[in-house]
Amino acid sequence: MGNTQLIFHQDVDIDSISNILFLHGLESSPEPKAKYLKELFPKSQIIAPSIDYKNDTIKFNNHSQKGIMDFCENTIHTMGINFIVGSSAGGRLGFILKEKYDLHYVLFNPALFSDKEEISWLEINRNLNNYKGLIVSGRSDEVVPLRKLVRFLTDNKYIDSLFVIDIAHNVPEDAFKKGVMQSFNMNINKSIQAYNQNRFSEK
Repeated sequence: MGNTQLIFHQDVDIDSISNILFLHGLESSPEPKAKYLKELFPKSQIIAPSIDYKNDTIKFNNHSQKGIMDFCENTIHTMGINFIVGSSAGGRLGFILKEKYDLHYVLFNPALFSDKEEISWLEINRNLNNYKGLIVSGRSDEVVPLRKLVRFLTDNKYIDSLFVIDIAHNVPEDAFKKGVMQSFNMNINKSIQAYNQNRFSEK
């Protein structure tokens, strides 16, 4: 949102967030963002696997397995995940999981579209009236361009969850922490909606 100032407070008890699943991007790794999450939620368990998206393999606690989605769904069930954080390709995966399991979420520059495919909206449950988080987009993102993301979210009625900040595709520490914490401020939804309507309705 650029220089737009928003009141920073939580409407969700942070201590209620017991287990967090973090999904990194395509050419990335769990660190340092897993460390940032631990700093924000010292009482929570951070599950931050290393993901090889191209080969559909995932590694956690020195154990590797085939099947990224199987691992994530099993982790949600067995670990009681109640907050999902994703970035880029991990944001795409996180979007599908948060819809299916009704999780609190924050997704940074999520790759929800590509030239080859889009998420099949018929395969997920829609929770349009249940505000539970944010989709954070960098205004200068060259990998997941803001304009394409805006169009995609608008077409699928998710534009009200979009939070635009002055970053590129890589998310620095301060922006990451702010985005995570702002996702707990449910009153931010009205500010986002008004901002998006003003910014994008003219273009």
